[in-house]
Amino acid sequence: MCSSDLAIVRLQRRENYRISVPARRSVRLTLNPEHPGLRNLKLADLSCGGASITLSGTLDEYPTGKVFEHAQLSLDEDTEFIVDARVRHASALRMSGLVGELRIGLQFTNTPPGFEPAVARLVNEIALDLSRLRKRSEEHTSELQSPMYLVCRLLLEK
Repeated sequence: MCSSDLAIVRLQRRENYRISVPARRSVRLTLNPEHPGLRNLKLADLSCGGASITLSGTLDEYPTGKVFEHAQLSLDEDTEFIVDARVRHASALRMSGLVGELRIGLQFTNTPPGFEPAVARLVNEIALDLSRLRKRSEEHTSELQSPMYLVCRLLLEK
């Protein structure tokens, strides 16, 4: 189980805390280096136990239980792990005929030493960044709603 230094409220029944990966993060997954559509995939979310990705294809291509051996998970430019990724679920987001945009849930297996602590650090980092952004946003909002700014706004409107 992935441990966390943060006190996190889990809204879902999961073994590991899962967090959305912001677009600015360079977390990537390559399921098959030989297949262009399965290289350098951006993760939608990440936990110590798995991840979800969005890609194009058909649901038949990603049956539950399919294993991508030796998948490459890059947490940043310097940290890469080779793991097996097993399909836990696949669902269609948008379809055009049989082909469409799919959300694939993966479970990491055969993880190397150091994998869980590295992923846990990244998950904690992302959670801290998000909490700082929320706090800053709340401070800014309350500042704008303070009586001084309210008076200034009223004067400007006249």
